[in-house]
Amino acid sequence: MYAEPASQLILSRLGNSLLLGALAFALMVPVAIALGAVQAYREGKRTDRVITIVLMSLSAVPEFVIGIVFLIVFAVWLGWVPVSSAADALSSDPLLHLRAMILPAVTLALAYLAVLVRMVRTGTLDTLTSQYHRTAVLKGLRPAQVVRSHVARNALVPTISLLGIYLGTLLGGSAIVESLFGYPGLGALLVTATQKKDIVLLEAGVMVTGVISLLALLLTDVVFALVDPRIRFDSRE
Repeated sequence: MYAEPASQLILSRLGNSLLLGALAFALMVPVAIALGAVQAYREGKRTDRVITIVLMSLSAVPEFVIGIVFLIVFAVWLGWVPVSSAADALSSDPLLHLRAMILPAVTLALAYLAVLVRMVRTGTLDTLTSQYHRTAVLKGLRPAQVVRSHVARNALVPTISLLGIYLGTLLGGSAIVESLFGYPGLGALLVTATQKKDIVLLEAGVMVTGVISLLALLLTDVVFALVDPRIRFDSRE
């Protein structure tokens, strides 16, 4: 179909998907941690309820619907970005490439944000009701120190495994979002390969995405050991 090796096609598109996934991940994680922490500290109050309603409503909307709304508002009505991201993404100008990635990245981040915020909220609530948190407060530690040393690290432990799954999915390329925005990534390439029944290209692309997911899960195990002091890698075992 493409008259060139599948490996070259995949490598040419993989870099775009990695950049897009990394940007979506960088946008999603700080926002999720901040919103989850705010909900935990404001549990049962109006702020907690409003954030929950907004995020649950957002999670019920498919990512392609979010992407279409973004295209209508920012590309058609406002004209801030082009309808198709293909030309800018293939440009050598970093600013043009960033312009091509911003809407797909925000769409991907919003698609996974609600569940991640919920995990952070649950982990933070568990930490706030723990004995070691009460002990730290009674010892007179400053609130910032308590959050940094006791709340943040322990609250993120149950969230890290979910982050590893999301990271593998994002870096492997999102077929729906890339196809919707015309972004030349690995996901869009696999959609085209499926439509054209290019079995060789499809098998190679699926294998690459599987390897990326495995590497993301391996990275998750390493981060577990760095964040949770109860987990250590011992070469003697």
